[in-house]
Amino acid sequence: MENMITNMLECNGIGFDWPRYEQEILQEKLGIKGQLCSELCNHLKCQTEDITESKKLVWKLYKNNLYPESMSFDYLKEHRNEHAVYGLLYRYKRIQQFINQYGDKLHSQIQPDHRIHASWSLDGSKTGRMSCKEPNLQAFPSELKPYFRPQNGYCFVSGDYSQIELRILAELAQDANMIQSFCSGADIHAKTASVIFQKPLEQVSEQERSIGKRVNFGVCYGISANGLCEAVNQKSDANLTVQQADQIKINFYKTYSKIRAYHNHLLTTDKIVSLGGRQWTDYPKGIARVNLPVQASAAEGLKIALTALLKHLPDDCMLVNVIHDEIVLETPISKATQIQPILQHFMIDGMSELVKSVPIIVDTMITL
Repeated sequence: MENMITNMLECNGIGFDWPRYEQEILQEKLGIKGQLCSELCNHLKCQTEDITESKKLVWKLYKNNLYPESMSFDYLKEHRNEHAVYGLLYRYKRIQQFINQYGDKLHSQIQPDHRIHASWSLDGSKTGRMSCKEPNLQAFPSELKPYFRPQNGYCFVSGDYSQIELRILAELAQDANMIQSFCSGADIHAKTASVIFQKPLEQVSEQERSIGKRVNFGVCYGISANGLCEAVNQKSDANLTVQQADQIKINFYKTYSKIRAYHNHLLTTDKIVSLGGRQWTDYPKGIARVNLPVQASAAEGLKIALTALLKHLPDDCMLVNVIHDEIVLETPISKATQIQPILQHFMIDGMSELVKSVPIIVDTMITL
């Protein structure tokens, strides 16, 4: 099965509209990079080569009484509001990294058939997730995804699991409250918001629901109060304090007590087990353990779905991408509405072999 899935992905590849991408995205990025470089030169009173060469840049910073402990992304991000130069350098390095990854390097990875034929592994990570390299199609920024293009007369049909990691967590922890929420079709993010803000569900605002979503997925990953505070504040203007974030976590765990017990178990057990039976006995201690069986179980359910799906696809329907919780097919436009329910059926059926306490929902889409 591994050879069948990975061989299909590698052989089929996926089309990419480089000329349109270069014109609409890459040229704009290059222009922004030039503008940032110019602003840095004005601040530091230097030439372009002083910005592009690391040793010269550090020397120019020192001459301007700026002494960063590091030139790393993390350091510049943390200190970007302390001085205009740090903020400019952070933005410059981010855009330079984008250009390095998705400029000439990406262009060289597009084959003469105008498709990207990446290298795939069915079991390429510690959790058992599929992995991809040269390039990593699973990690493409969202702004590049519109430039994936099907061949003439074809379209993409994609299926995406809805809130799958939370559903798997509910299954693993057997938390009655979260299971009941999913089974009743409740808005899980709004319900969590009503819990953490201690107000009726109908009074939950959109901003509070957004925070509830951050909390649900953050706690699923075992996020700390500091991490939750940062995650929420980045996505909204809530301006949470660490103390408030800690209280939010407390309220969450009061309602979903079995999840807290399950997380405590994962942090202390000598053996972690996924829904499909994958086991780890040598995984390091720490918070990374919390999401290990969740991601692994999602990967197992996805592979069960893929195995069954590929046996029922017409010959002219191709598997072209798998992005953790999403499957992308390329199919003749005339068959799209026929393939859409087939994809949805096998994705639901495959994951339901492991997740039995809550319903599985798959959102499908046709993209021309």
